[in-house]
Amino acid sequence: MKVLADARTFQYSQGFRQWEEWYPDIPTIEADIRSGNARVFVEDNDILGYCMLAIGDSSYDTLGDIWRHHGPYGVIHRLALSSQSRGRKLTTLIFPMIEEEYLRAGISILRVDTGEENRIMQHILLRQGYHPLGLHHFSWGPRLTYEKLLPTPDKK
Repeated sequence: MKVLADARTFQYSQGFRQWEEWYPDIPTIEADIRSGNARVFVEDNDILGYCMLAIGDSSYDTLGDIWRHHGPYGVIHRLALSSQSRGRKLTTLIFPMIEEEYLRAGISILRVDTGEENRIMQHILLRQGYHPLGLHHFSWGPRLTYEKLLPTPDKK
């Protein structure tokens, strides 16, 4: 929860509120853990980051034909970094780990969304090769959507 609080505080310091004070809350994170989809990034026993990795998302399915690739897909939700990890470019390590995990599960399409004001995440996603697909409306608000087709061993 400290990592999520750090990320929320950082968002506020950058002038936007993608996550409100009450979100993500303990029941949400507990549900992530129970589902087996929670991931933490650890260095020397310190938790530096958190995310939830899902296979498919009914909210993404409602967006229909905006997606460039079709088939089973993974979704990265709630990516957060601690204040002590900020500025270390850990996303250059985290995204390849996430992508490798999805490839091991047979998933080569990844999708993610972020707020319009979250310029840092937009930059990270573009740098990591995610293709922007525009602004779309979810139950959690308007978000910019991104998609990436991962190279599989037979498609490299």
